[in-house]
Amino acid sequence: MGDFLSILISGLIMGSIYALLAGGLTLIWGVMRIVNLAHGEFLMLGCFATYYLFGALGGIPLLAIPLLAPVFFLLGAVLYVVVVRKIVNAPELMSMLLTFGVSIFIINISVLIWSGEMRIVEYLTGSFQIGGVLISKPRLVAGIVAVSISLGMYLFLKKTRIGTAIRAVSYDREIAEQCGINANLIYLVVFGIGTVLGASAGSLASTIFAFNPLVGQQFILKAFAVTVLGGMGNFLGALIGALIIGVVEQVFAYVLDAQISAAVAFVVIIATLLIRPHGIMGER
Repeated sequence: MGDFLSILISGLIMGSIYALLAGGLTLIWGVMRIVNLAHGEFLMLGCFATYYLFGALGGIPLLAIPLLAPVFFLLGAVLYVVVVRKIVNAPELMSMLLTFGVSIFIINISVLIWSGEMRIVEYLTGSFQIGGVLISKPRLVAGIVAVSISLGMYLFLKKTRIGTAIRAVSYDREIAEQCGINANLIYLVVFGIGTVLGASAGSLASTIFAFNPLVGQQFILKAFAVTVLGGMGNFLGALIGALIIGVVEQVFAYVLDAQISAAVAFVVIIATLLIRPHGIMGER
């Protein structure tokens, strides 16, 4: 029972970080119909930004999230204006090709600057022991923060005027514009928020995993699996799907092998597309 609870909690924690990353990906898709293959690189940049900010200022690395949020929102807004705006309403293949190019550009620049050396943000050590269950301290803290941000984002979309405008544009842009909503401004805001969510996931992941400029390529696969499983464009579905994938991965790692568990994301994508193409909470 102790092992089972440890696996379950560890899976939920990992799922919460996947959810934060996939939340930005599915938000951009749901509102703008853009497949952002560069989304994983926002996580990578969040890792490095947290690493250098924590190294420079000391203290608690999780404080990097509110400090870096305006910076990454501005980065997302600039990227939207300069690049992404040109492919809004274009076929999905165009967005995939363009954002893939952006991804390769960011990775190569990052390798030139930081090389391929592995880094990690050292924060907290050891584990909490509750009965016979051991919970890693940095993972538990990162999981709590990730869930808090995801739920806060969900409430933001449901309860605020801006969130209502975002949902209106995602349902029908033309009608939303007839009601006085500036769709182009909403797109800019959505891409900025998606960038912040990806970078925030990176800040949390940097306290758990070693990373280098290629780390985004590993996480983007998980984010796509979560998005497909939860339902393309459904923010709550992404949260549920991420928790499921996180738990399944930990079970496979415990029962079989950690290397095999890395393939769970691919299996989930294939199975979901075959059995329920629109995902858990997606629409047909």
